[in-house]
Formats: sequence, structure tokens, C-alpha cells
Amino acid sequence: MIPDSVTAIGDYAFSGCSSLTSIVIPDGVTAIGNGAFSGCSSLTSIVIPDGVTAIGGSAFWNCSSLTSIVIPDGVTAIGDSAFRGCRSLTSIVIPNSVTAIGYVAFSGCRSLTSIVIPDSVTAIGDHAFSDCNSLTSIVIPDSVTAIGNGAFSGCSSLTSIVIPDSVTAIGNGAFSGCSSLTSIVIPDGVTAIGGSAFYSCSSLTSIVIPDSVTAIGDYAFEECSTLTSVTIPKGVTSIGEEAFAHCKKLSRFSPLRSDCKLGKNPFGDTLPEGIYSCVENLYPLFTDGTLKQCVLNGSVFPKLASGLQAEIFMTRQGKTLAPAYEKCVQDPDALGRNILDRLSGKPSAKECNSVAAFLTIFSQKASEEILRQLYEALKPLKTAAKALKTIEADASLIMKLNSEAKTSLSESEKTIMEILQQEQKSMMSLTNAVKQFYGLEVTTLPKVTCTDGAQAPESAMAYLLTAHEELQAQLWQEQPDVVAAYPSSGVCEHAAEVLALLDQKIFQSALRTLADANLGLSGRSKKMFLAYPICRYADEPLMAELTRRAPKWASYESGNDAPPLRTFRMAALYSETRAAMLFADKFGDLDKYAKIRGTDGDTIRDQFLSNIGLDETGGKTYDLGNQTVTARLQKDLNFLVELPTGKTTKSLPKKGADAEKYAAANADFSEMKKSAKKIVKNRVSILFEDFLSGRARKADAWKESYLKNPLLRQVASLLVWVQDGKTFLLTDTGAVTADGTPYSIEDAEIALAHPMDMTRNDVTDWQKWFTANGIKQPFEQIWEPVVEPNSVTEDRYRGCMIPYYRFLGQNKHGIYVEDEDFHNEIDISFDDCNADIQRIDWLRHEISPDHRFEIKRFRVERFTRKANHIIAYLDRVTIYDRIRKDDTGISAFLPQFTLAQITEFIKVAAENNCTNVTALLLDYKNQNFADFDPMEEFSLEL
Repeated sequence: MIPDSVTAIGDYAFSGCSSLTSIVIPDGVTAIGNGAFSGCSSLTSIVIPDGVTAIGGSAFWNCSSLTSIVIPDGVTAIGDSAFRGCRSLTSIVIPNSVTAIGYVAFSGCRSLTSIVIPDSVTAIGDHAFSDCNSLTSIVIPDSVTAIGNGAFSGCSSLTSIVIPDSVTAIGNGAFSGCSSLTSIVIPDGVTAIGGSAFYSCSSLTSIVIPDSVTAIGDYAFEECSTLTSVTIPKGVTSIGEEAFAHCKKLSRFSPLRSDCKLGKNPFGDTLPEGIYSCVENLYPLFTDGTLKQCVLNGSVFPKLASGLQAEIFMTRQGKTLAPAYEKCVQDPDALGRNILDRLSGKPSAKECNSVAAFLTIFSQKASEEILRQLYEALKPLKTAAKALKTIEADASLIMKLNSEAKTSLSESEKTIMEILQQEQKSMMSLTNAVKQFYGLEVTTLPKVTCTDGAQAPESAMAYLLTAHEELQAQLWQEQPDVVAAYPSSGVCEHAAEVLALLDQKIFQSALRTLADANLGLSGRSKKMFLAYPICRYADEPLMAELTRRAPKWASYESGNDAPPLRTFRMAALYSETRAAMLFADKFGDLDKYAKIRGTDGDTIRDQFLSNIGLDETGGKTYDLGNQTVTARLQKDLNFLVELPTGKTTKSLPKKGADAEKYAAANADFSEMKKSAKKIVKNRVSILFEDFLSGRARKADAWKESYLKNPLLRQVASLLVWVQDGKTFLLTDTGAVTADGTPYSIEDAEIALAHPMDMTRNDVTDWQKWFTANGIKQPFEQIWEPVVEPNSVTEDRYRGCMIPYYRFLGQNKHGIYVEDEDFHNEIDISFDDCNADIQRIDWLRHEISPDHRFEIKRFRVERFTRKANHIIAYLDRVTIYDRIRKDDTGISAFLPQFTLAQITEFIKVAAENNCTNVTALLLDYKNQNFADFDPMEEFSLEL
């Protein structure tokens, strides 16, 4: 109960009282504040006393149970959102005292079926009655001069409405979504119809626009799918973008004044069939983009009268329209004959230029007879000087038009032009393609030369750059991307024919010039798509150079997905070079590379990528002129050169050798060593992943990789393998077990052995075998520590300070670092393990490699090879801190470490004067490694 003494209900006085069902406002109240009863969702009715003169904004917002309300005569204004969301309100009487209805005042009153707006109201606010979807009719009084934006939008049950003569403006979206509205009369006083004013009025069949209207806004009648007739008055000077888009049933569209400004695509994607007859009057008003979209397509243009087709072609030319004409003209000869008739008078220079455009666009599709007739008709005309220059710049077209010009060409030039004619590639279409694909002008492309020394036509380079590609629209981008339309790798048949006629050295130099100028540019540019043709045609040296550069094109924000690098990665998949294979493998794209070739990544990696030309014994012979030498792969994966004298050397002997043969051999030997180093490094990385994951391979695939390829066989001979629980190693004489017994490889799967799955004796035997033979492994496989799962407690690393650099770059070990908020947040995580890690040293937006972290709590989620490896790694990096504290508790960890590591710990302990730990370590070394041959390291440096 509100006491009688109250004269005003303040802002938000009862806001959110969701249990309030009824209330009596005393007669003394003169004002209801903003949001006074907003959110009173149980309030069903309310009487506003006569003394109230103002209802504040949002006063009854979301009173969703309110069914009726009486507004007294004294109220002059209904505030913004006053009754918004009162979805149960069925009727309301607005008194004559109200002069303005505020913004979204009755929006969302879904049950409101009718409303009377009094003569006193002069303005209906934006969205005042939007989404009142039960409202069937409304009368707007003569006093209203403006209907606000979206005032009746979404009133889907509204069938009719009378707009008084007093209204001069219909706001944006005023009646959008009034899907039941069948007719409407726009009064003479209206001067502008706002954007989307009648958008999606899908039952509206006709509309008469009064003479007073001068502007129709963007999307004004879009999606009025039943609209058949529109009368446009002569006073209209502008019609907005897509104003009548998707009005597919439109059959009458009154002529427009010649200076009317038409927005982009006024009829949407294409012209309604019913108004094809209006094209003659409409097309001069269309922009090039609208003409191309609405008229120059396969649906509209072929149905136009042939004379009108010629009229449009002769008067509307431009580089952007050429591709559209090429696609939509179905009978070039018929169009050409109509154009020829127009030349019988006195054609202007512009018309002559249009004829030249016809000759270049349809040089491959129109008959030679029509082409020659048009050309001959141009030749005597004074106004055709520029047109003739355009024609003469197209060598392939001139060859068709002038038999004498053909005889002056070299055989290579003739053949190239014949191939392009066969492919129906005109100079115009190639020029447009280069522009659309890469944003380049054909005239700026590097010049190339034919094998017979003649300069190749510009069309040759343009064709090769576009022979395998197409544009593909992307939903999230305005501009389409260039993608590979030719799905196979390498070069298609006709491109290969053109390529064979070019000087390859000059062509590769041209590709390098294009790459230097256009690839790797920061951001997103059409030029980056040149990577596709460049990669297809690049030879081994150029591709090797580009793949060295490409990683630098990554960005801080996008990493390896930065547009220039991502595009190059995709393009490199179509290159048949070894450099491309290595590049794909480096970026994890080898499976994609293989799929294009109908195979898998392992096959590419083992049978092609790892082949460096060695014979089955691991050697390669070079003829130096004065002697023949053999480069031989060694157990440490390096090469030695065997001389006829029985001696060996690390390099090819130059003394007395034939200069040319030595240069070729030395270049090959250098390249082979580089390739071998890359292959071995990559293969070891893969094998290390397999070692930690336990991945096994079928015996046939394993034999194909590791027995037949000498380089991979040498890598495999440095590791211990397991099959059906039996461990073996490859030697020069075959597979053997740890005691030297020959082992016969069976058909079961083969994997890398892991000490976790081996007996202690088996591990020790293999360790002794490697040390006795002085052989180092590519990684410490047989020396991998095995951690007792029960020994791993949550406080295992508590109190140990670990420097930041120990976590960085350790992804291959299953340790990951995320640096966020410019070094303020450092998140460290592990595979198969969970840890609470505290950063000890902290500076705002700074991190140093020596900054310390402490693992407060450590838990193993799954005790896998990876988990074991991570624990062993953490044990190793934390033991240094324990040693420096002279903590003899390290004895529990020592069984995990190799002789080389124990030796390193002794050195650290001695340097820090840790006498107790030094004694402990010396004693442990003597007791456990007395019968091991001394080796400083157990793994190779690759």
C-alpha cells in the first residue's frame, strides 16, 4: 500500500518486485519515475490516477503479466521502453494529452491486438511498436509527421495501415518484417522512404510511390517476394543498394529518370525475369558491378534481343566486365555480326575500342571470319588508332588475323600460341586472370625466352601462372582465395608443353624474380598466391632456397598459420622437389603431401625422402678423372672418402683431378652430406617420438624402410628393437641379440625397445654391448632411466629450484610452456602428469632464462613411457640443486643415471665443494660402473 501523502513514485521504486501482483497508486501522485515498476513480472493490472502527467522511461518494462492499463488524460509523454516486454498486455488507450510515444515504448507487447493513437501525438519513436506480433491494424492520426526507425518492425500480423498525409518521412525499417501486410498507401507528403522500410513484407503485392518521394533507401523493399508491380515517380533521384532485391515476382517496374542514381545490385543477385523488358532503360543507370551481377549472366543476357546485346556491349566496356562477357555470351558470332553492322556508320573512338575488346575477349571463341571482318572494318577508320594498338599488342590474336605476321614468328612462338588457342586462352582472359588471382598486370611480369632464342609472348608467362589455379570464395573473407584447381602434383599436360618450349634457366630466374618481389610480404595480399605456380615450376635449387626463406614468414600473432607462410605451405604440396618433401615433413604436412600422390607419409619419408643415392653397401662412387673414389657412410652417420690406395679422407681429393669432374662431384658430395644430415635429424626426431609413444610398425613396412635404405639402416643399427618381447640390433652381418646370437626377424610388429619393458639383465647387456663397441646412440635409448612408480610422491620436487630455461623448448620431451600477457602468466604443463608449479622470481612483463620455478605438487596421471621420461628429466634437472646443497639424499635417484651423467655430477659437486655428495658419487661410480669401458657421452651430436 502506497500512502496518500506520496506525490511521486521515484526511479526504480518497485523495480524487480517479482511477487507484487497488484498495487494502488494514490490520487496525489503526479509522476511515475524511470523503471518504477520494471521487472514486476506478477503484476496483472494497475490504475494510474488522473493527476499523473509523466510516465518515466522503462516504468513498466518487463511487467510480463500485466494485461491492461489505463493511462489518464493528464499524461503528456510515454517514456522510452515504458511498456517494453509487457507481453500479456492486450489493449491500451492512449489519451489525447500524449504528444510523443518514446523509443521502444511498446516493443515486445506480443498480445497487443489493437491500439488507438490520439490526434495529439506528433511523433512515433524508433521501434515504438516493434515485435507486437499480434497487432492486426493501427490508425495513425493526421498529427503524426514522422514514423521512427523500426516503429512497426516485426508486427507480423499487421494486415493494413493508413499513413496520414501529414507524414513526411518513413524511418529505416519502419515496417520491416510486417509479413501479413498486403497493401499500403504512401501519402503525397513523404519525401524519403528509409532503408529496409518494407523489408520482408512478403505479402505485399503492389506499391505506388507518390511524386513527392525523391529517395528510396537501401534494402527498402528487399525480400518482398510477392511484389509484382512498382511505380517509381519521376522525382526519385536515388534508389539504394538492393532496394528491390529478391523481389522475384516483379513484372512491372516503371521507367526511371536518366539521372537517377542506382545503388549496388538494386535487384539483388539477378534481374527478375518479369522485367527483362526494362533492361534497355535500366542498364545505363547500373554500375559495372550491378551490370555484371544482374544482366551479364547466363540467365539474363542470352534472353535479351541481339540488338540490345550489341548495344550493351558497345556502350559498356571495362576490364572488370570482360570476364562476365566471356561467360554470358553464348553466340559470339551473332554478337559480332550485330557489332559489324554498327561500324557501317561513323563509329566513335569508344565504339572502336569496344570492337577491339570483342576481338581480344573472343579471339578463341569467335570464328576467324568474324574476327577478320571486324579487324578489316577497323583498319581504315581514323577513330580506331587506339583500338588497333590494343589488337596488335596481342600476338596470338594478330597471328590469327594476319597470315604474314604468323610467318615472322619462330616455331616455338607459333607452337605456344597454337597451344593457347587449343586451350581457348585469349590474351584478355589471361590478363584478367593474372589481375584477379595475384593483383598484377601482365605487362609487369618478367620476360622469358624460348629455346630457339626468340622472346616468348607475354601470354606464355600469364598462362603458366594461371594454368593450375582457380578462385574460391571464402565465407569469412570478402576476397576469394586462389586454390589449386589441378589436383595432381607437378605440371598439367598443356602447361608442360609450353614449359618445354622455354629456356629453363631464364624461366627459373623469372620465377625467382617473382618470388623475391611477392612472396613473404607481411599481412594478407593477393601476391602471396603466386606461391602456387612458383612451387609447381620451381627446380630443386630454387625450391631449396624458398623453403629456407619461408619459415621467416611466420608472425608473432599467427605463428606458422600466418597467411604468407600458410599459403606457401599449401603451395609446396604440389612441388615434386626433394626440398618440398623436406619442407612438408618439417611442418607436419607430409601426410597431405603424400595424399595428393595417392600414398602415405611413411612411404614418402622412407622410400623417397630418405634416398640420397647410396648403393646397398652405403657408398657412392665418383669419377674424378685421375682416379675413382667412394664416399662411404660411417657408423657415426658421417662420411669418409675411400681412396684406391686404401686410405680414407673426409673430402674429395682435388689434386690431379679433372676440374669439371671434380666440381660436379664435389657439389654432389656436399649436397649429399647436407641432405643426409637433414634426413637423419628428422628421422631421429620421429624415432624419439616412437620411442616415447611405443608406436609399432608392421614387419614388412619396417623391413622396407630399415633394411633396404642404407642411410636408414645405419640409423636403425644404432638402436635396439623389440619383436614379440625379444630385443635385437642390426649389424653388418645381420640382426643379433645382446649376446651376439643371430636373430631372425619374423612377421610380428616391430617397435623400439624401452628399458621399462626389458629385464634388468637385458638392459645391462645392451649397455655393455654399446660401450664395448664404442657406439653412440642417436638418443639415450638403452640408457633411459626407469623410475619406480611407487617412489613418485607429490613432494618429489618440493624445495628444488628449477630455472626457466629447463622448461623452454622441451616439447619433444612432453613439457610445454605457454607465455601469456607479455610474460605475466607462465603456464607449464606435462604429458600424462599433473603439477602445481609456482613461479619464484617474478617481474612485471619480464622473464629471464634463470628465473626460478618450484614444483609444489607433482602427480602421475598415467604411468606411461612419456611420464617415466618426464620424471627422469625432472630428476636430472633438479639433482643439480640437491648436489649444490650437499644433499646425500640423491642416492635414491642415482640408479636412473648413466656413467656419463654420474661423471658430470661428480664434476659439479667438486666445483661447489660438496664433500659429502662427492664421496657418495665416487663410491657409487666405482661400485656400479667398474666393468664399463669409459665413454664421455652415450648419444651422438646430430
